[in-house]
Amino acid sequence: MDDKTVIIIDLGLCFECGAVSEHMHHVVPDVRGGTRTVPLCGSCHSLVHDSSMTSSQLVKEGLSRHRESGGHAGQLPYGMTYTEQIDERGHRVVAAVPMELIVLDRMRTLRIGGATYKDIAGHLNAHGHRNRRGQAWTGSNVGRILRRLAQQDEQD
Repeated sequence: MDDKTVIIIDLGLCFECGAVSEHMHHVVPDVRGGTRTVPLCGSCHSLVHDSSMTSSQLVKEGLSRHRESGGHAGQLPYGMTYTEQIDERGHRVVAAVPMELIVLDRMRTLRIGGATYKDIAGHLNAHGHRNRRGQAWTGSNVGRILRRLAQQDEQD
């Protein structure tokens, strides 16, 4: 990096044209391992982001790499939660939620016994169980969870 570059970065000016910078742009996208940034004005920043590198594509790449390294993306399935502990890869540790596991077991048992999703939701509500958001169970909640569990069972 030459002296001019250092001055532009120190003054908060666009690395490309010298206008006031508005963005700190990763030279190599963060999700592709990039660590260095340069200041860019809005015009120069928009020129960098052409159709070959969409935000959607970068997000998908980042989530994929995170999953490949053992991380979980998005909300954890019912029955699991994040702890405050961090594992050796830098991911939050996932743990079971005992009460949710009891509810899952009850859902499965009722379904095997022939109950509909709506019947299962009614049973859980009648026994004081609520979903993660503290709301009453619905047939669609129960169905989504049981279908996910069935898919997991098929994969195992």
